[in-house]
Amino acid sequence: MEFLENVTQSFFAGAATSLASALLLLVATKGVQSLSGRLSLDRDFDLKGYWVGRCWLPSYGGDEAIEIWRYWRTGPKVRFVFFAYENARDKPLRCVGRGIIRNGTFSAFYYEPRTASYESGALILRFKGMRLNGAYAQFDVKGEHEELYVGKDYQQHRLSLTAMQKLKMFFGAPPVPTHDAARSLLMSVQPNTGTDQLAGQSKPI
Repeated sequence: MEFLENVTQSFFAGAATSLASALLLLVATKGVQSLSGRLSLDRDFDLKGYWVGRCWLPSYGGDEAIEIWRYWRTGPKVRFVFFAYENARDKPLRCVGRGIIRNGTFSAFYYEPRTASYESGALILRFKGMRLNGAYAQFDVKGEHEELYVGKDYQQHRLSLTAMQKLKMFFGAPPVPTHDAARSLLMSVQPNTGTDQLAGQSKPI
């Protein structure tokens, strides 16, 4: 009888240990899969490098601004600089900003670092195909009425720059001198760019 009790206890102890081990393995597998999925999503959403896009505000006088961006990424944190080229400006506007990537979505703010400037805004982007797609919001501080404008079909395209152009951006200088040169870079990655239907055209809210 004592032998039977010992056998029974050993059986249930072994079964409990096997069940606990199986549950721990299942939890660990699910955790690894979830982490792998998040890491894969963020790895695919790789902002690092150079991008080009365009936006529009009423004070631009009916023309778009061409923007050339550079992103740096450390984990989920992102910092960036971009130059906005307008026909009406002799020199491109330089802005800097910071943001974060969470679950494949990039959210950020930007501003012109000159203390006398009120230029600032925010944007949210996701990968769509081989481009970034999303929206930006900015006050048009140079317009007749200071209104908040939102561009809901804003796009950026990955851009290849020459070594000299990259070096210029590294030292805080614009990679190209003029709006026409910036537009040529945009055309190299987005050949059907037209001025009649402006992607990224903003509207007041």
